[in-house]
Amino acid sequence: MAVPVIWRGTTPHGEDWVLVRRDNGFTLRHGTEEIHIPASGADRISVTRRWWRTTVTVAGVPERARVLNGLSGEEGRRLEQAVQESLSSSLTAWTARLSTTIEAAGRDLRWITEEEVAALLSTRPATADQEPAVAGHTRGAGPLWLTEEGTRSWLRTVNDEIATAIAQQQRQFFDTVESSPLTDEQARAVVTYDNRVNVIAAAGSGKTSVMVARAAYAVSRGLAKPEEIVLLACNRDAAAELQTRIRRRFAAAGLPAEGSRPPPSTPSGSRSSAMPPVASRRWRRG
Repeated sequence: MAVPVIWRGTTPHGEDWVLVRRDNGFTLRHGTEEIHIPASGADRISVTRRWWRTTVTVAGVPERARVLNGLSGEEGRRLEQAVQESLSSSLTAWTARLSTTIEAAGRDLRWITEEEVAALLSTRPATADQEPAVAGHTRGAGPLWLTEEGTRSWLRTVNDEIATAIAQQQRQFFDTVESSPLTDEQARAVVTYDNRVNVIAAAGSGKTSVMVARAAYAVSRGLAKPEEIVLLACNRDAAAELQTRIRRRFAAAGLPAEGSRPPPSTPSGSRSSAMPPVASRRWRRG
């Protein structure tokens, strides 16, 4: 839509208002204020048409700009149509963005992080709750409703498929990255490459192996450089063991470990191992 469409009138307080529709949504001008309403949030604009007047109500704006008067019945009808068109186009665009994210993750075998999920959901149009969206999103599945939970469910299914594919594709890596092959559960903890993953297991069950393998996996896949990873242990002996294993296993896997250096002591007397820190990638031994 190259040419903006404009509606104008007054509030019950006698103040002028102007509502402009553009491709990316609506802009409400009221006094010195200018409020942008994205196309995905166009349902905040509601039109009440009666034979004697048309009233526009806008949610989520200052109270003095919430009720807008001055439109004819025909202008109100055109605004209702514009709101529906905006919601429809935003749903199409958002569904395409969601599908592109899923296709790229499947193609590259890349885990879809919780941050990506949250970003997608933050722009999800409310009309997605009423639209049966995706048929055959996974083999044997029926239509999927893209409610917030429906979207999360789809993305969880995709991540499950990606994790399974990586574990199969990288089986030799998981068999050799540590002195003993990783179990399926350990491999799943490695490829679940979100920014917050909590692994809870008993003593001696292989949590350190997961940390070593996860660091090696990140470097081997180009997800992080050695100097961008920090590994923390609860005491000096554990930190020393972790540092030794990192260097040995990286060397055995033919991976670079440049950037490794003796870590500084922490206030608690514990030491971090192997590599300096990077924001958002912290794996704690539990």
